[in-house]
Amino acid sequence: MIKYNNGSILLTTVILILILGIVQIAVLYFKSQDEIIGRQEVNISKSYFLADAGFERMRQWLTNLVTSPNPDQFPEDIAGYASIETTGYVPWGTITLGAAGETYLASIYKDNVRSGPNERYYNIQSTGTATNMIKVINSTVLISTNTPLEHIISVINVVEQPAKRSP
Repeated sequence: MIKYNNGSILLTTVILILILGIVQIAVLYFKSQDEIIGRQEVNISKSYFLADAGFERMRQWLTNLVTSPNPDQFPEDIAGYASIETTGYVPWGTITLGAAGETYLASIYKDNVRSGPNERYYNIQSTGTATNMIKVINSTVLISTNTPLEHIISVINVVEQPAKRSP
């Protein structure tokens, strides 16, 4: 004896195929979101290390400037570096590393409010950019001349701004 189901098996099969299709689309969507988030995390890390490289290069430049050729002078007293005192100074411009879009830019300027006759405070700002993420590190560096021909350079603080998307 044959019973007629009036297409209920066909309807059940179509519904199951639709459910499986929706599940597959959801899996593909979440997988692509994971890839996007992963790339973003990589760019955040790259931008941090680029900003850190700019800071370290500026700190080393400052150390070399006040220890080797001019051991008894502050940077703004050396010919050609007076802009450190007022507008800020960028010794080398924007540096590009690795792939296109990976750069850092570091600048330094004197903190006239906190500086005294035997100690000078300098603010260093370094910006790292990786693809579409920007990381900024601000730091204060102290140079003190307690005795002639001797500079003591110390990093007072480092403040990191959260990474953000470039415009």
